Amino acid sequence: MESLPDGSDPRRLPLGAGFSAPLTTVPRGWPGGGAPRVTPVDEPYQVRAA
Repeated sequence: MESLPDGSDPRRLPLGAGFSAPLTTVPRGWPGGGAPRVTPVDEPYQVRAA
């Protein structure tokens, strides 16, 4: 996941600053409220509206 050099989430910056800030990658835990959907890379798939 993209991150600021200090490890913080770039989405916490004001919109204009987020596009010009230096970015790096850092492992982070899943912030969602459930299990993330994993897309298969070696099989066909279709995205459906819920």
